[in-house]
Amino acid sequence: MWLLLFAVILLTGLFAALWPYNRIRTAQAEAAFPPSGSFITVEGTRLHYIRKGAGKPVVLLHGGVLRANDFERVMERAAARGYDAIAFDRPGYGCSERPPRDQAAPADQARLIHGALKQLGVEKPIIVGALLKEIPRIAHMIPQLHPELALEAIDTVRELSGAAAVKSISSETL
Repeated sequence: MWLLLFAVILLTGLFAALWPYNRIRTAQAEAAFPPSGSFITVEGTRLHYIRKGAGKPVVLLHGGVLRANDFERVMERAAARGYDAIAFDRPGYGCSERPPRDQAAPADQARLIHGALKQLGVEKPIIVGALLKEIPRIAHMIPQLHPELALEAIDTVRELSGAAAVKSISSETL
């Protein structure tokens, strides 16, 4: 019994000691790599996004542990071809805040991104998502939740990134 109590106290002390270290290292990383875009607050959640160019809006959604900055070259190419390229750090990734636990599902992320697009005045965007797990679901949910965002299929998105795996999404395929 005493051994178990000792182990619990030891682990509690270890976690208590590591918490400030983690906060310090996080602050150092944030100072070394500051956000390169802008912020918008939707439903109390602060979202980071990068926007380049002007013209037909193209919204880029990252997958996995990526972030908006990973689309930097694609955004430059899109802007050069007359698009308004917008890449978000999805909620809880990159520099975007994590929403409350009960609001972190793909449908919640779609709602937050849609809210950001409305605040930014973006209408009828082309939404391009990495073909990883939840991203196609999020990209499809935005127009399902908000039919006023009729999406447009576009084959030139493939040439923007140079990748053959880019999938265009249209309202006809929903």
